[in-house]
Amino acid sequence: MANRMPGRICLLLVGFFLTWVLWRWVIPSAACRLFTMEVEQPVRLKGEWQGEVVVIPEERLVMAPQEGKITILVQNGQWVAPGSILAEITLSTGETEVVYSPSGGIALLETRGEPRRQTVRDGEVVLPGKAFVRIVRPNSLYLGLELEPLSLRKAALERSAKVQVREIASGGASANRPWYPAEVMAEGNGGPRLRLTEFPWAWLQRETLSVTVRMEGPRGIRVPAAAIVKRGGRDGVFVVGRGSYEFRPVVVLDKAGGDAVVEGLNVGEKIVTRPGLLMAGEFSKRNGH
Repeated sequence: MANRMPGRICLLLVGFFLTWVLWRWVIPSAACRLFTMEVEQPVRLKGEWQGEVVVIPEERLVMAPQEGKITILVQNGQWVAPGSILAEITLSTGETEVVYSPSGGIALLETRGEPRRQTVRDGEVVLPGKAFVRIVRPNSLYLGLELEPLSLRKAALERSAKVQVREIASGGASANRPWYPAEVMAEGNGGPRLRLTEFPWAWLQRETLSVTVRMEGPRGIRVPAAAIVKRGGRDGVFVVGRGSYEFRPVVVLDKAGGDAVVEGLNVGEKIVTRPGLLMAGEFSKRNGH
């Protein structure tokens, strides 16, 4: 009986070793050969988003310099040149303080306030620092929006994406509304913005708009999102080579559902669509890391 123990132990060790080899090498390699795909032709990124945006005109608020009774000398919507007289303020001493326009633009007598817009009227007594007119530059307008819900991510927009904006009319109809070109600006404290140089003048007097944003970005390769892994802080996929797998860094342009669109792959290459089936140690060994 004692003579059989070494043989049993040896068989157990051999079985354990074969199981380890099977789990460590054979199964992952076979699985990854099954879960591969050939890179197809690039596709053009396209996306559309509907929602409410915040209207942010280029403007300067004009404040009352002193306390007194104000006489407004411009009309709502009037174009004013730099240095134009906007109002006179009669002080308690009887003296008159003249207020000039700091820049050229359209004078709007409604100022944005909480909880609603406010209008200063002729003969009203204003306190120092009270805003009574907005000077809006009509050649540029910003729309603040949440970029994350858009089907094109910021990485795609930074690569010369074509962006257009159209207002959604009441009731949801917008088929007859024109499209206006927009430019994606860098994120600020209030989040990302779209800049327009062509737009209806009426938008300048709005605080929010319901719009459709349509975008067409660069070309990229469509791959399963599960194929993308992160190594050393970089996104990439594993390209199937001769007996090995090469980690290839890629730029993720877009992710939607279970797919992703990336830059950095060549048509005809094969990639692993389920890289999680292979252990990290195998990739490290085969890639010399």
